[in-house]
Amino acid sequence: MTVGALRLAEYSEKGGVGKTSITNGLAAVAGDRGMRVLVVDLDPRATASVELGLPIPEAGDPEIFTLNDLLFLDMSDDNPVDPREAIHDTIHPAGDSWPATVRVLPAERKLAHREADSGPIEMRLRSGLTAVADEFDLILFDLPPRASGKLITAGLTAARTETGAESSFRCP
Repeated sequence: MTVGALRLAEYSEKGGVGKTSITNGLAAVAGDRGMRVLVVDLDPRATASVELGLPIPEAGDPEIFTLNDLLFLDMSDDNPVDPREAIHDTIHPAGDSWPATVRVLPAERKLAHREADSGPIEMRLRSGLTAVADEFDLILFDLPPRASGKLITAGLTAARTETGAESSFRCP
């Protein structure tokens, strides 16, 4: 990842402390100021995605690609999908009531299954974001409320810059 985009990960082991509200509030303010914003929703409840105007995909919906699709790694496939190519299909504009510069990498309930994957998915989000990092001024990560796991690791790893100096973490 280049160090161009500021990254902020909202993390807490407790639910209901305002992580999603802060994330989406920052997206609204930054978008209103003309910043190009990407909200990465890593919470399988998909609250940030829904608040940002994206529908939660129904089972088998081929039209809405989500973070679940980006992180999925079929260990039986000799040629897995490269997240640097797939990320363009998973980023969607926020709904009409949001600033036009806000984009979303949405979650869905099936994202919870990635926690049990045997494959090394933790670097797939970071790798995918390398392909689009220069397209954004601010990347916000809404993490699920849990102490650890592959989704937390994927989010915090993707939020770190190469030097680590520009990353910001808030623990409400």
